[in-house]
Amino acid sequence: MERNGDRSEGAPRPAAGEDAARRARLGRIAGEEDGAAGQEAAEPFTRAELARLARRPYLAPEYLLGGQRRLAASLGRGRDVWRLAALLLAVSVVATIPYSLLSPTRNVWKVSALITGSMLICLPCLHLFAQYLGLETRLEQTIGLSLVFTGAAALFTLGFAPVIWFIDLSTETGDAAQVTPAHVSVWLLAAAWVLGILQMARCIGHSRRDAGGAGTLAPLVVLWLPLLAFITYRMGRLLEVL
Repeated sequence: MERNGDRSEGAPRPAAGEDAARRARLGRIAGEEDGAAGQEAAEPFTRAELARLARRPYLAPEYLLGGQRRLAASLGRGRDVWRLAALLLAVSVVATIPYSLLSPTRNVWKVSALITGSMLICLPCLHLFAQYLGLETRLEQTIGLSLVFTGAAALFTLGFAPVIWFIDLSTETGDAAQVTPAHVSVWLLAAAWVLGILQMARCIGHSRRDAGGAGTLAPLVVLWLPLLAFITYRMGRLLEVL
């Protein structure tokens, strides 16, 4: 009888051991998932890093094009969003100057007015509708996200500047070719505009995964883009750039 009692008392022990091992495995998996999440989370740019960008403008592609995860975190959780927006505005204006001078436009401000000016015209509409729809976004976040588009587009015009310069230089004045440097310039500006929008979309995607305020603008931005495209086209016709 005692042996039977010992067996009945000892029988559940292997199950309890297996349960403990299973809990330990689950704990390790949860810890690994937490570690992976911690690795995925990006930190906002610090004030010292933003000051470094102001001192070294050539780092703008590294911050704006290569660091979109930290850029999204800065717009969503950063404390220096206005400072970041000011730097993005400076990039949006200054980076277009080489293309403006080397392209057939030959005007220092027209490309900047085309990209940044068109965005500024459409910006109040974006922010006011965001507030009307109850989206959790602040003014500086809306401005910063919009300037991601203009800054990225401006940087791509900087990259296209040697291309349009060479095409303009190698095209003779009396050349009867159907494709002129002015036509190529329109294509390059359109490509820069699209690439700027894609960079803005990437930033929104990272903001949504990071639970940042800028990510809540995603549905509204989709509806806002046709307006931005129309105003950009009208601006280009007015400035005789497109």
